[in-house]
Amino acid sequence: MEQQILQPQLSAAHTALLRQVTQDLARATDTAAFVRATLGLVAREFGLEFAHALQRERELLTLIETTGSAADTVAGLAPGPEIEAIVGQDRAALIGLGLRPALRAELRPLIGGYAGALALAPLVARDKPRGLLVLGAGRQPLTPDDLALIELIGGALTVAVYVGWLAGAMQRRGDYYAMLADVAAQVSSSLEPTEVYRLVVDKLKEYFRVAAGSLLLKDEATDELVFMITIEADKDVLFGQRLPRGAGIAGYVALSQQVYLTNDIQRDPRFLPDIADQLGFRCESLICAPMVVKGSTIGVIELFNKQGGAFTRDEADRLATVANIMGVAIENARLFEFVRQRRNRLELLIDRAKRGLPEQALVGILSEELQVEEALLNITFNNPYIVGGPVREPHMCFGRTQLLKELLSVLHQNSLLLYGERRIGKTTVLRQLELLLERVAVAQYCFTPVYIDMEGVAEPDFFLHLIEHVAEALPQAAGLALECHERRPYTAREFQRDMRRAIAGSFGPQPGGQIRRLILLIDEADVLYTYNERTLQEFRRVFMQQYAVYFGAVFAAVNLQREWKRYESPFYNLLQEIPLAPLTRPDAELLIRTPVRGNYDYEEAAIDLIYELSAGRPMRIQQICLDAINYIRAQGRARVMFEDVAYICAQLKG
Repeated sequence: MEQQILQPQLSAAHTALLRQVTQDLARATDTAAFVRATLGLVAREFGLEFAHALQRERELLTLIETTGSAADTVAGLAPGPEIEAIVGQDRAALIGLGLRPALRAELRPLIGGYAGALALAPLVARDKPRGLLVLGAGRQPLTPDDLALIELIGGALTVAVYVGWLAGAMQRRGDYYAMLADVAAQVSSSLEPTEVYRLVVDKLKEYFRVAAGSLLLKDEATDELVFMITIEADKDVLFGQRLPRGAGIAGYVALSQQVYLTNDIQRDPRFLPDIADQLGFRCESLICAPMVVKGSTIGVIELFNKQGGAFTRDEADRLATVANIMGVAIENARLFEFVRQRRNRLELLIDRAKRGLPEQALVGILSEELQVEEALLNITFNNPYIVGGPVREPHMCFGRTQLLKELLSVLHQNSLLLYGERRIGKTTVLRQLELLLERVAVAQYCFTPVYIDMEGVAEPDFFLHLIEHVAEALPQAAGLALECHERRPYTAREFQRDMRRAIAGSFGPQPGGQIRRLILLIDEADVLYTYNERTLQEFRRVFMQQYAVYFGAVFAAVNLQREWKRYESPFYNLLQEIPLAPLTRPDAELLIRTPVRGNYDYEEAAIDLIYELSAGRPMRIQQICLDAINYIRAQGRARVMFEDVAYICAQLKG
């Protein structure tokens, strides 16, 4: 039976054991040695089959010491509700034979097939769970007095584990700040760009203990990422290689401006094996961080294959901080190189003047040189407004925060229709939702989004088009024997079977207790209205299947066609309808001012006119702002006036 200890009653032997543990704690200088010795004392005292001490690190319990061997090598045990209930209390519990099968199932990676009695004692410090003792009671039954002693010894272990954790955290923080200072000193020691790049990668390889590192910079002319330095085994490879916009993990990081971590890179759908092959070794893990200067991505830093373990979220956050520092240093190095080149050019002209160049000719050359210099300096400013495509960077998406929250709040069990007039920003919202779903969870749910553009997709290719996008998003899809891999034509029934296999293989309850859902983000869904009713009825069947609880969709269309030829639309009453409205005046002002804040500004009357002429449509706002900023820059001004907007819009109409 399960017992809770109310009042400890210790025998003389128990008191002596507790005194020894307390004395050992007072003399301990090595946390691991103290925990190991204490577990051995407890195991011998009570005749235990095993004694495991686990420490809580973020959302995982990790095995730090044991008297025996765990069933498997436990890098991290994700506690389910049964373990959480034990860890969250402040009393030890005895789990008798045959009791709490759900708890034993959660502990199976640690205890294997052990079926005897268990004693579990949470390690709690400062009202927070810090770990757990898991004891195999063996043949000798444990009494309430025994559990009372285990609780007290658990307190001593908690102190040791917590102090060890604090010491480790302080050491890691000290090392981190030392690394930042070292990197800053190294970077400031040279303003030659290539030297800066090498110093960056070398220092990060050393600190993070990785096999290889890369630094890629953005080519503003082509929007590509260019490998500047890639060091593997002290060799520089991949120099000059280019990645198209958004390609691979590096491209995704450049667009999203979010740090990216994976410890199973071979299964990552964004991984580009061709690039990895050129490094000459197998990539297993990666962290990648963007270098952002004044809101614009200038490049990314990648680190491959941590030596002796997996990358952690803390390391990803540290790399993100370093990357921002590096971005500023690299930008400064670029500006220094520009100034140096211009200085050398002017010195050459002055030298020519000293050798008899006529004054009028010298003035003309200097005037031309100043114009070139101003034009070159202006290249460093990138007009940030986006026209003609969806907004992919979160910092450039304004006025949709509440809408995205609404979409997230209902996606755990609903499919949605996002509708609105053309050019109102439906694709942008889908792309922003895709980014959010990739990195957030709602309650106990997490998501895998798949963006699918339906524009120009003919009806015979409809189901194949859908399943190919789904398969591309699932790293293990190649092993699922999907029928779409076999032959053409591809039928609706085959699509339904493939969806069942894909969802069964990747979605539903996860080891950490969350439920993963597949979310299709179907853009330009109006094309579906041109399809045969039977095709869409077959598509609707997918939403009616039992596995549909792990599957949903967000359709983006101009409207929802409610009436079909003979009966209601196949999508009627299937989708929750959510309208996409124009931006409000305050949100429009944020979109207008924020991208150029610190460089350019608008008078209030100009903002009023932009909002009136655009009717709050984001793309139209950005089109006007793009041309307005270019217009005032050409005139050497930094403020957009009412007259400027009126002139720009007159030109656009013409």
